[in-house]
Amino acid sequence: MIVVNDGTAAASSTTKRFGPRQRARYFKHILDSQAKTLATDSNTQAWLWKRYLKMAARAGGLEGYQTLRQG
Repeated sequence: MIVVNDGTAAASSTTKRFGPRQRARYFKHILDSQAKTLATDSNTQAWLWKRYLKMAARAGGLEGYQTLRQG
């Protein structure tokens, strides 16, 4: 489930609400669901992959990354 920030000042920070494992899943969801669009924008695609891998590493290093790939 993806939670949408309504843009209000009352919305709390994503980095405070969710841990690195969940944030990695969100980045992976974006990469998967927007693959066609991202294929035309290599800079954005590279940035999203870097963020995904960073969050996966924070979630448990290589073991966390492998777990995310399976889930």
